[in-house]
Amino acid sequence: MLKNIFEKFKISGTYSGGKQIGSGHIHRTYLINTAEPDAPDYILQKINDHVFPDIDLLMNNISLVINHLNSKKSNPQGFIAPQMVQTHTEKNYYKDDSGACWRILIFIPGLSFNTINDLQIAYEAGRTFGNFIFDLDDLPAHLLKPVIPGFHSLTKRFADFENALKNNVAKQSDSVKPELEFIFDWFEPMMNIQSRESKGDFTFRVTHNDTKINNVLFNESGKAISVIDLDTVMPGTVLNDFGDAIRTTAASSAEDEKDLSKISIDLNIFKAFAEGFINKTHKILNPAEVDHLALSSQYITYMQAMRFLTDYLNGDKYYTINYPEHNIVRTRAQIRLAESMKENQEAMHEIVKGIMHQISAF
Repeated sequence: MLKNIFEKFKISGTYSGGKQIGSGHIHRTYLINTAEPDAPDYILQKINDHVFPDIDLLMNNISLVINHLNSKKSNPQGFIAPQMVQTHTEKNYYKDDSGACWRILIFIPGLSFNTINDLQIAYEAGRTFGNFIFDLDDLPAHLLKPVIPGFHSLTKRFADFENALKNNVAKQSDSVKPELEFIFDWFEPMMNIQSRESKGDFTFRVTHNDTKINNVLFNESGKAISVIDLDTVMPGTVLNDFGDAIRTTAASSAEDEKDLSKISIDLNIFKAFAEGFINKTHKILNPAEVDHLALSSQYITYMQAMRFLTDYLNGDKYYTINYPEHNIVRTRAQIRLAESMKENQEAMHEIVKGIMHQISAF
């Protein structure tokens, strides 16, 4: 089957085999090898049309971003933008007889990390995500459409959470009372960021919206070479991208760590990432955005805890789980991380101010 799908696209080289790879929650992904030494290998993906029902909108957003990135001369030397491959009928995806949609990208060899403790890797990740935002700053946000409406809307996520709690499909509400208390207690303080966004205090721009550390590829020397997984590129704010990146980059443990005593925000990693990010974006950030960078990590981490808990209450319908308690373990880990961020909020804010002061001194 893979060979048949593969050959619907304008590929270079001959199919020699394919295998499923990755641990992503959304798509089914395969690495396709070619027989010729000078031909690239490819990534073949079966697109999840339940998460992304409008495939044309999804692929149009990605195409706009890739074309814009390729037009830029500011990309660091060695940076590789993802490249899609068209079908023989000049489309950027193929729909098979069953109605399933497939796409192909050229494989980018590289290393990825789920957690890090290396300051240089953290700086590189920040620099690369920052450069991504900077290079897309002059791409009008209105050209892209929301591929998942309300993706970073706390109002929507809270409504989803309340519905899950009301319906209580998994009959778990009595077992998660401390987690429920956390969600309700933090809601109003976290809504302040969305309120500022609604007032127009933060620039609406093209953002990545899934800036996990494993969406940056590195070469063997530790240099960042690509930002991948562009499914959620759409209009948003820089705070969402910075906050989600800190959630995964500067966390001391994985997002499903069971031992809560191991979970905290690593301020050294935070500083290294922030230096890389701000060095690339300081010219386009407004004062309100700078002032909320540190707080944005709490906002996104709180929202992610809510999303994991919502899925747990719904009977684990959205996120892939490896064992029955996986989503509540994830919830508790995110809650502890958010608490650590709150405990270190002042220090994180001072780090951001110090970076901006250092830049302005030059």
